[in-house]
Amino acid sequence: MTTNKTNKTVDTLEAPTVLTEQVEKLKLIARNSLRMELISPRLTKISETESTIISLQKQINDANHIIKVENYEISKLDTEHPDYLDKKATKEEKIEFQTNNTKFYTEIIIEKQKEIEDQQQKISKIETGETKVSQEKLNDIVALLILESSKNQLS
Repeated sequence: MTTNKTNKTVDTLEAPTVLTEQVEKLKLIARNSLRMELISPRLTKISETESTIISLQKQINDANHIIKVENYEISKLDTEHPDYLDKKATKEEKIEFQTNNTKFYTEIIIEKQKEIEDQQQKISKIETGETKVSQEKLNDIVALLILESSKNQLS
């Protein structure tokens, strides 16, 4: 073993550096684990919101189909029929109702897309470290990882 200016062996000087690096690696693992804990519920929320949007889009498509059918049936009504005006008014009410539904569903979709964007921004802040993880939880996980590492070295 060689000695340096302070008469300490190189092995004793390198050991703390190696141990410090190991602890830093464990902290990185713990920090990433905590970040994943923060990200996971947001990904779930995004998935649920996307499902809601798909459902709303289906309802819009169904409403648009009903509007087309009602417009077609209006165009085919017998204008000589005694109940022509009543039938036409009923169909026009259905068209108006379905048109209002599509507007309402579209507004909800816009809000849901904003929710997704908000969750994605929060995820981005977590990933970049802008949103901090709990120092207490970080220290707890690091302590567990150090203990686990020590156990693994014994076996």
